Amino acid sequence: MLLSGLGQIMTIPPNVRHSDYYQRVQTAARSVGLGIWAVPFPTGRETQERATQGKATQEGSDIVYITRTGTKFHRSGCRYLRYSAIPIKRSEAIAQGYSPCSVCRP
Repeated sequence: MLLSGLGQIMTIPPNVRHSDYYQRVQTAARSVGLGIWAVPFPTGRETQERATQGKATQEGSDIVYITRTGTKFHRSGCRYLRYSAIPIKRSEAIAQGYSPCSVCRP
């Protein structure tokens, strides 16, 4: 598993006999980018940019959907939008008293 990058080393004393070998194998798989190591870890800057984007989304700049008779707002494709889907800005939906759907979590 370590050779393919499909696992991560975990040693629990007193079972540490081969831990140096396992660490070298894991490091090699990680340096080549195999398996779970193929996806890069976000840096502090990337994490901050994602948080900023998420904040802008929550402030109401995105489009959500309401129904004619409901009291919740939804994401596109939510099962509760089967019969009607009226697009509206998130901020407007909140201002009108709509709350987020607990199923699609917009």
